[in-house]
Amino acid sequence: MSHRHFCDFAGHEWECEGTASRPFTGDMEPTTCMCLTHHTPMDIGDHSQCSIELLACPAHSEEQRRKMEEASKAEANIPEGWVEPFRPRTPEERMKFEAEHRFMEEVVYAGLENINSGFDAVGIFHFSPADFGKVIDRCEHLHVHPNGIEVFTTDGGCIEVVFAMDDGSPEEDSEWARRLVQKYKEVPDITMSATFRVPDSLLTSKYMCSGSRESKGTGERMQDDWVPLEIPDNLEEMFEAMTSYSGEKVGWCVLCNSPIISESDLLPETGAHDCPAGREFEAKHAPQQKKKPRCRSNRRAHK
Repeated sequence: MSHRHFCDFAGHEWECEGTASRPFTGDMEPTTCMCLTHHTPMDIGDHSQCSIELLACPAHSEEQRRKMEEASKAEANIPEGWVEPFRPRTPEERMKFEAEHRFMEEVVYAGLENINSGFDAVGIFHFSPADFGKVIDRCEHLHVHPNGIEVFTTDGGCIEVVFAMDDGSPEEDSEWARRLVQKYKEVPDITMSATFRVPDSLLTSKYMCSGSRESKGTGERMQDDWVPLEIPDNLEEMFEAMTSYSGEKVGWCVLCNSPIISESDLLPETGAHDCPAGREFEAKHAPQQKKKPRCRSNRRAHK
């Protein structure tokens, strides 16, 4: 039984008869095509509504390999937020990936329903179009940018995958994502998921500090000088206040729920807002700061 792949080199679908070569994963000889959703051979059962594997077609496979080799020899500069294909992450990259995932889960996704019922991998969040619109609003105010968005049916069928700048929008613009949300907002049984580029400044923020000793995302035991996120109970209210504020600001204080107008509003030599709650926070953590840094920059990747 034939099935479809999507040629990620030339941008078209193509029919496969059951086996294909995957040279960049080390499979030079054709191997059996497996369903990405059910993890079974594609020639067993009906997979017409399942996710489509990105794989260069036979007509473009060699050209893709040659182009990638040329880029590698030229030591091409890969833009921030992109990952080299088919290369295992370094420990530092894994550490950042885990921190980004934890930040998105505990800050951006807070209060929203994950409707991934098991059709996608554990840890991948799917939302209704309405909730995904809230995700985009929150990301924009935090300067978090979506790299690509996947649209699924609630039973796991992949409808489309859209990447930033596919329609010519500026790299930092979120309007392309909002247009996609509007496209599916009235369509029933739709889920939306995305990958995001999170600024390093958010991952090293002191608001990644203080709380329980175990990571919710991985169950990883925190060491004494690691500190997880502490989520305010009124996070939704804070996002609404931040969204509605139209004045100049360089940030938003999650302690007093008010704008940080300029760097002069921060306590000296800290990233904390100079407000009663910020001063109390700094006083509470100052003794720890003398003993150990509150956030480790050399955290080992979880294996």
